[in-house]
Amino acid sequence: MHQSHPANPSGKKINMKLVTYNIQYTKGKDYRYDVDRIVQAIKGADVIALQEVERFWKRSGMTDQPAEIAKRLAGYYWVYTPAFDMDASQKQNNGTILNRSSLISAPYGFIHSI
Repeated sequence: MHQSHPANPSGKKINMKLVTYNIQYTKGKDYRYDVDRIVQAIKGADVIALQEVERFWKRSGMTDQPAEIAKRLAGYYWVYTPAFDMDASQKQNNGTILNRSSLISAPYGFIHSI
């Protein structure tokens, strides 16, 4: 295995906390949907990648989950990339990326077209 590390001109060590989490629509083992529980688990990370995030589904209280999570994690930039829009009703599901630094671009689409 080969590993490459970019040069750090300042010589300072850079620490970054990355988190990835399949939140399964914020549904816990107790079968309750709870955005705050997810926020408590991910807060403090520099970059957060969430899977199975949904918007406007009845089962999770018609919540705009990416917007609610970002609001509770004040100070993060975020992008949501819907995999589909069910019946053109804005009922969406897919992933969200949150970052303490600004996001330069966030292209999404089928892998063969990016």
